[in-house]
Amino acid sequence: MRGFQMKKTKDGSPSIDKFAYIAALSGGNFPLIMYKYAKDTTSSLLLDVDGINDPSEITSEELENIPETSMFARFIVPTIGHIVMAVVESIYFGDDDHLTLFARLLHSVFLEPFGIGAKDATNQNQREDAKPTPLVMTSMLGPKELYPAVGSIWNKRLSTEVTAALDSLKETALPGQNVVPDTDFLWNLTKMTDFQIPIGAYITPDEINIPMANYTVKYDPIFDPSDNQTKTAEPFSFDESVSASLNDVQPASEGPFSIAKMLGMAANLLPLTPAIGTELDEEMVLDIPTADGNSRSMVFADGGFNDPNGLPALVHKKVRKIISTHYLSFDEKIFNLMGWTSIVPLFGMVPDSWIELLSDPIRRVSYQLYAPARHFFDLHSNGENQIVKWLDRMNSLYMAGEPLITTLKDLDVVENKFWGIEGGYKVDLTTIVMIGVPRKFSEKVNPDVAPPPPGKNFTNAFGFFNNEELKTVPNMEHLSLETIIDIPLLGIKNKTLPIPSMTLQAKETRMSEILSSWTVTHAWDGLVGHDGEMKFEGFAEIFDEL
Repeated sequence: MRGFQMKKTKDGSPSIDKFAYIAALSGGNFPLIMYKYAKDTTSSLLLDVDGINDPSEITSEELENIPETSMFARFIVPTIGHIVMAVVESIYFGDDDHLTLFARLLHSVFLEPFGIGAKDATNQNQREDAKPTPLVMTSMLGPKELYPAVGSIWNKRLSTEVTAALDSLKETALPGQNVVPDTDFLWNLTKMTDFQIPIGAYITPDEINIPMANYTVKYDPIFDPSDNQTKTAEPFSFDESVSASLNDVQPASEGPFSIAKMLGMAANLLPLTPAIGTELDEEMVLDIPTADGNSRSMVFADGGFNDPNGLPALVHKKVRKIISTHYLSFDEKIFNLMGWTSIVPLFGMVPDSWIELLSDPIRRVSYQLYAPARHFFDLHSNGENQIVKWLDRMNSLYMAGEPLITTLKDLDVVENKFWGIEGGYKVDLTTIVMIGVPRKFSEKVNPDVAPPPPGKNFTNAFGFFNNEELKTVPNMEHLSLETIIDIPLLGIKNKTLPIPSMTLQAKETRMSEILSSWTVTHAWDGLVGHDGEMKFEGFAEIFDEL
C-alpha cells in the first residue's frame, strides 16, 4: 500500500487511488481497515509517504523511528495493556456496544488510536482520500446453536471421500503436484457429505456477500464437551448467493454494523487454534436469510478457513487486472514456491505434501479445501503451462537479485461453485512474492545497520539478513497464539489464554515497511531477469492502461 501511495500515475494522483478494490484476509485487514476509516489524517501520513524508501539511506536510528502518525506504529505496541483495558471495558460497556472481547482488543490496538469509535458504522465514516472499496474476507462457520462444537465435525465425513478421490488422480503437471481437473469433483463430494464445511464470504462497507449458492447444509449430531451435550440443528438451504445489507443482517439488539465488528469478524482466528479459551471465543453473529424466507443466526470468523489472501473476492467481482501479494513462511526455500500461500492451487494443482497432511485433524480443514476450492484459472491458458512459465520467471528474477514480481496475462477463469464464479472471462494476474530480501536491496543497505554474527555473511543463501533482529524480514513471525494474563482484581492470575500477541519489534517492522514500498517503486518500470529478458513489464504499464 505504501509504495502505491508513493508512486503517481499520469494524472498526478497516487496509484493506489486507481484500485477499485483492495481485498484482505485475517491480519491483512488491520492496515486495510485503518486505511479506510482512520479519522483526522491523510493516506500519506498513515502510510508514511515522506519516510525513507531508499535502502542506502537506512540507518540504525531510522529503523527505531516509526512515526506515531503512521499505521505501522500500531504493530509494535505491546498488547498486554490493551488486553487489560479490553477486559475492563467488556465488563462495564459490553451491553452498550455488544463487542466481543476479541473485537474489543483489536479496536483498542488498531482503531481507537485513529479516532474510530466502538460503535462507528462501516457505511459511514469512510475517509474521502481512501478511494478503493475494501473487500474484507470472512468465513461462515455454522449456526449459532452449534458453535463452537461445529468445528469438530467439519470434513469429518468428507475427509475419507476427499482422500480417496485425490489418490485416484494420477495425472501430474509438475513433480510433486497432482492435477485437480475442476472443482466439480469436490463439490459433489461435499454435497454427499451435506456441506458440513466453513463457507467463504466477504464484506464491503455496505453489504455481506456469500457467493456460494444452491446447497443445503445438514449437520450430523455434534457432541459439545463444554456442557456434555449432543447438539443438533435444523437443516438450512441457500438457493442463491447472498448479497445483503449489513444492517439488514445485523442482530437488531446490536445496532448498526460497526467497523469494530467488521475487524473482529475478519481477524478472529481463535477458532483456528487447537485449544479455544471460552474467555475469548465469543461468537460474532449475523442473521443470514435462507431459502425458506426466514433467517438463521450464523457465526462468522477469520476468512482463513477458506482462503489465504483475498483473491476469490476479486475474481468473484470480475476484476480484470489483479495485483496479488504472497508472503511465504519464514525460511521456506526460494525455489519451493508450492506452499499454501502460493499460486499453485489457483490453477488446480495439489502439492503431494498437502495430501499427506489430510490425516492431521488440526490442519485438515485448510489443506483439504484450499486447493480445489481455490481453482480459478485454466492451467493451460493461452496454450502454455502457466505455472512452468511463472516459475521460470521467478527463478530468473531471483538469480538477478530482483524482487519476485511477474504478470500472467489473459488467464481463462474457470467455474468455481464454492465462490459463485461462473467462468468464461479473463484476468491479468500480477503476483508479488515476498520472501527474503532481494540482493539489489540488501547490497545497498549499510552493513552497520544489520551486522551479522561473527563468521556469517550479511545475508544467507535464501536472501534473509543474518542479523538476529532482522533475520525474518519481511516474513516476520508476527503472531504468538498465547498470552499470559495476570489481573488479580479480575480473578485472573497468571493464566495462559489463547490470546494472539500481535506485537512486532520496531527494527524488523520498519525494515519490512521500507522493503515493501521499495519493491513497488523499484519495479515500477519493469524487471529484467538474469538472462537479460524482461520478466515483468512494470506497474506503470498496468496503471497507464486504466
